[in-house]
Amino acid sequence: MKKCWLFVIFILFITFGISAQDVSSENTHLKFKGIDIAGDLSLMVERLQKEGFTLVTQENIFAVMEGEFANKQCKLFVVATPSTYEVYEVIVNFEKTNSWSSLKSDYLEFKNLLKGKYNTEPKSIEKFVRPYYEGDGYELTALSVNKCDYASVFDLDNGSIMVGISPEKSVNVVYEDKIGSFINEQEEKEISINDL
Repeated sequence: MKKCWLFVIFILFITFGISAQDVSSENTHLKFKGIDIAGDLSLMVERLQKEGFTLVTQENIFAVMEGEFANKQCKLFVVATPSTYEVYEVIVNFEKTNSWSSLKSDYLEFKNLLKGKYNTEPKSIEKFVRPYYEGDGYELTALSVNKCDYASVFDLDNGSIMVGISPEKSVNVVYEDKIGSFINEQEEKEISINDL
């Protein structure tokens, strides 16, 4: 009988241990440069400054910073929720270029780096819309009139990362934390309800 109780207690410890691991993994935040995408906007700015980024401007719900990411110059847009100013998104905007081959090369490089790091296949769309096609010499025109879609989304347990080519002729990488994004949706919904 004593052995039976020990076995039951052992199973309970294992069950609670697994539950605790599940909860803790759900409560982890997506990271950008090893920093949790979470907490107060000003605190996130301070952390990024320690990583070498320079603050350009800061408002209530966003900050713009400049620096280097993945060995390339970029601007960072750090975005916070509208009521509690909790950071939930970091957008990396690389410098504009007027070369389709450079844009596509950078896009594919980041896509492959992310595939390697997270060991997962993204959901991708990589196409031109008629009358444009790759190789016609009008790729940048197609991009500027939204007739070119190049984006890959990596869905992770704690958020998502999207790499894409923007109509502004730059490559962007967007890190969106799952917990913070949920808070943002709730706060935006509350603001809309209060406006009614």
